[in-house]
Amino acid sequence: MLSLLPLLVACAGTNDIAVGDDSSATGDTDTDTTSSSLTRPSVVINEFLAQNDTTNADAADEYDDWIELYNTGSAIVQFDGLYLSDDEANPLKWALPTGQGIDAGGHALFWCDDDDGLGDSGTASQGDRHTSFNLSSTGETILLTYAVGGDSIMVDAIAFGAQQPDISAARIPDGNEDAPMQYGTPTPNATNGS
Repeated sequence: MLSLLPLLVACAGTNDIAVGDDSSATGDTDTDTTSSSLTRPSVVINEFLAQNDTTNADAADEYDDWIELYNTGSAIVQFDGLYLSDDEANPLKWALPTGQGIDAGGHALFWCDDDDGLGDSGTASQGDRHTSFNLSSTGETILLTYAVGGDSIMVDAIAFGAQQPDISAARIPDGNEDAPMQYGTPTPNATNGS
């Protein structure tokens, strides 16, 4: 059963961003009406770029949109059971690669280019960090969900409006869930605000 969390609306520049609030992580369960036996992993959506025209290219030299995750905890977080999505009706849209993880205080970048399938040769077209969806520059919601067996919990959610080219939205400092995301120069796989 999926636990959808309330969204807090915050204004950042000219675009609105709603950031997911996981009240159950701090022991306040008044806003979370479903129960789950799962523990929320210590990872958040740390930064995203929904209109990458010239900022940073992937290994195929394509300027794809991307999502950066950040581990706020003191131990490695395995990707097994974690999902990214841009569809609230399908929060388990794309599974992060199993057998991999993110170190404490570490960053992990995922390309949002709808290119996780097999290419013409029958091999993975661009690698296991390419999602099955694109980000919409006109706005949508990014979801990070943890699911094991038949149980799942929302880890993080960010709803955003129209985006400008090569301007990312980021948590500053890294992992800060208590302040609105800020727009600025993208810092993929690096400390935000540096």
